[in-house]
Formats: sequence, structure tokens, C-alpha cells
Amino acid sequence: MYILGNVIVENLPIQRIGSKKLKHLEKREEARRLLKTKVLLDTQKIHHNIQTLQQRCSRERESDIDRLSQISEKRNNEESICRILAGEIELVGEGFDENSKELCITDLLR
Repeated sequence: MYILGNVIVENLPIQRIGSKKLKHLEKREEARRLLKTKVLLDTQKIHHNIQTLQQRCSRERESDIDRLSQISEKRNNEESICRILAGEIELVGEGFDENSKELCITDLLR
């Protein structure tokens, strides 16, 4: 094995390699090096895209959870309003009257 500059040449005596062959081998080695660099950069870009997608999915999941929580709270409030109006829930305590019932329902509607 012989090393000529950055090119490794196997089983060829030095005197048999002409300048054209040497340039060809150097170009192949340069192309191989550039390809390795491109593959490395592409791999890094893919990993970055995967991270970006994971972050976006995480944010969307959190947003979906918040939305479902709001829907659940709204349904609970609507159910409470229906039960108050049906008389299943009595508002008791000092100062509770029809106005208090309306205020309570108004608060639940928000």
C-alpha cells in the first residue's frame, strides 16, 4: 500500500502511476470526502427536523389538552346551570335569593 498525498493506493508501484491517474484518484478521494460531509450534514438536518416535529407535536398535544379541559369545564358549568334551574341544586346560605341564583348562573356562563 502506498500513500500519495491524501490518496491511498493499494498494490500499485509508485512508478506505474502517472499524473493523470494520480489526479483521477485525488478527485475520487475528494468526491468521497465531500459525499461523507454531505451525508453528515443531511443527517444533522434530519435530526433537527425530527426535534422540530417532536416539539410541534408536544405543543399541539398541550393545546389539545387545554382545549379539552375548557370543553369539559364548560360542560360541567352547563350541567350545573341545568341542575340549578331544575331545582336539583339549591343555593343555600345567607343572602342567597333569586338574584343570587342569576348571578351564579351568569358566573357559570363565563
